[in-house]
Amino acid sequence: MTKDLSRPTKITIHEVAAAAGVSIKTVSRVIRDEPKASEATRQAVRDAIKRLGYVPNAFASAMSSGVTPVVGLLSSGLSEPSILRVGYEYRMSLQSGAFDILQAAGFGLALVRLSESDQAHDFSGLIGRVRRREVGGFLITSPLCDRAGLVQALQAAKVPFATISSAAELHDGPSVVANDREAMCAMTRLILQFGHRRIGFIRGNAGWRDAEHRYAGYADAITGAGLPLDPALVFQGSFGFDAGRQGAQQLLALTPRPTAIIASSDDIAAGVLAVAHERGMSLPTDLSVTGYDDIDMARKLWPALTTIRQPVEQMAGEAARRLMALMRPVRHSEPAGPAQVELRSELVLRDSLTSAPG
Repeated sequence: MTKDLSRPTKITIHEVAAAAGVSIKTVSRVIRDEPKASEATRQAVRDAIKRLGYVPNAFASAMSSGVTPVVGLLSSGLSEPSILRVGYEYRMSLQSGAFDILQAAGFGLALVRLSESDQAHDFSGLIGRVRRREVGGFLITSPLCDRAGLVQALQAAKVPFATISSAAELHDGPSVVANDREAMCAMTRLILQFGHRRIGFIRGNAGWRDAEHRYAGYADAITGAGLPLDPALVFQGSFGFDAGRQGAQQLLALTPRPTAIIASSDDIAAGVLAVAHERGMSLPTDLSVTGYDDIDMARKLWPALTTIRQPVEQMAGEAARRLMALMRPVRHSEPAGPAQVELRSELVLRDSLTSAPG
């Protein structure tokens, strides 16, 4: 029988072990990211895997540990119009950041939408997914982590989970947040340095950690500069374009109107810019506008948006690492330090911010 040379020969773990000069068991340990191997040995195995093009069956390897190697990323049900069409890029960044870390460890990522049955008081539908081994644990983002009873139900059922952008007092398990308050305070101080004194602020969804911390940062900077915190300059909105439009219409109707408006998200800022353009304002000469998140749209707006870049991918990746430490503590040693980790955001200066007029 003639051998089919068109098909590539499948590299086996035996060949990797021979190329790296180690045992098959050691190769398996490195693939599974177990601690019983030196860094030099790990690197030799990784080099052999790369050189030979070996593709391990990561899913089967993870299943052998007795833990379902799939993490469920919770998303909201379609019945919540406030976030139905908002934040797609943010959610994609979360998915990408978590997926990269999980895939490298032989885990999969599943998007789990909270249905009406999942939202029962005991969240039995959600917990049932773990019992049926559809997923092994959950990543929960704001605002879902604030859903009444959710965290408590998962804790009672001993379901592993990690949260992203949750309040510090919500639970004592792994949680990753951004320094929203500090970052927004720094942005507001920068705007003050540009000479602005009437600075409007459009808030995100009431009660969400991100929104409350960003407003607190604005308030810190305003009061820290010895200025009154004028409620007329603050609009309670939500994280969306339409809220930005509504907030801009209200704030720009004031006499005197603000010379700068800080938006709690880039989507909100886009709504502000749209209203300003409709009013024939010269931007940023007549009005400076800033956002938060630095989604890709921010650089495409006119003028390009000064904003705050939130480390969304890193937040999701760190939360995934910490969740795996709960799910497989032998192979993924638990990170040292506090349960809640805070990552730093970065100010991004573009054309939408300039000195106050006059």
